Amino acid sequence: MLACYVDLEVGEVAITVRSDHKNLGIGWELLGHLTKYAELKGVRRLQSLENRANGAAIQSEKELGFTSEIYQGDSTLVLLQKILVQ
Repeated sequence: MLACYVDLEVGEVAITVRSDHKNLGIGWELLGHLTKYAELKGVRRLQSLENRANGAAIQSEKELGFTSEIYQGDSTLVLLQKILVQ
C-alpha cells in the first residue's frame, strides 16, 4: 500500500507478506516497485514505520536506501525514510 499526502510531500508505504511466503524476496520486490512508483508520481519522501522486532523488514529497507531514526513517542518503533525528489 502507498498512501500519500495530497501535496505528495510524504508517502507512507506498508507491505505485508503472508508468513508461509516470507524469505522469498516478495517483500523486497514489492518495496522496490512501490518506491519506483512513488518516485514516478512525484512523491518527495517515502516513509515506513516498523516495529523494532521486524529486523528483516528494516534491513531490506536499509538495503534499498532508507535511513532509520528513532520514532518519537514510541521506543518500540523505527521510522525509515528515503528522499525520492529534492
